[in-house]
Amino acid sequence: GFGDVFRFEDELYVANGETFEIERHRLESNELVREATLSLQGRGIDFVGDLYFVDAEHAYTVNGAQYSVIEFNPTTMTITGEHDLGALRREGWGSEYRGAFLRGSDGKLFLYWAYTNDRTEFINDFVLGVFDTASRSLTVLEQPDCPATAGFGGFFDEQGDLYLIADSFGGFTFFGSSEPKGACVLRIRAGSDTIDPDYRFFPTQALGNGLAPWGL
Repeated sequence: GFGDVFRFEDELYVANGETFEIERHRLESNELVREATLSLQGRGIDFVGDLYFVDAEHAYTVNGAQYSVIEFNPTTMTITGEHDLGALRREGWGSEYRGAFLRGSDGKLFLYWAYTNDRTEFINDFVLGVFDTASRSLTVLEQPDCPATAGFGGFFDEQGDLYLIADSFGGFTFFGSSEPKGACVLRIRAGSDTIDPDYRFFPTQALGNGLAPWGL
């Protein structure tokens, strides 16, 4: 199972993909001591991914299998809510949550989403969910001129602008596809909730010779 470690304030949080638990640890005499465990079992979750910390009482992880965001309190290690992402559903399509980016200044969570049926067919459009942790509302952004994303990368720069990769699902929808689209790097300006229409970088064109990027 997948596992990862996240630091928040003076403690470490382990996402345990085998037990579907989140563990909180402190450092004591150069040893990790487990303080508390939070179980995500019984919620239909099939993958424990990244943890996103807004403050000492509000943190989030995405339950892609159930189209929801699980909210928990890092201090008490209790689940405090589960918020609907049902607007991301597409009739007749399975989907994969491919990662997210939390903007700490306003608690907006930007969610990569891809639509595929067993990775044999895809909706080859870039789709991004924007979940507002304050208002608990969801907006879905679509960019049909850019391909689906596998979510391998993305970053905030020093100005707080968010750069995102639409990489043809790591090449799946580019090589041998009936609807190939060149990869895109897109930008969301600091403080904005929409994709910047004035910015595009096209890695496929920059690479040349029919090459395509795998992540950013």
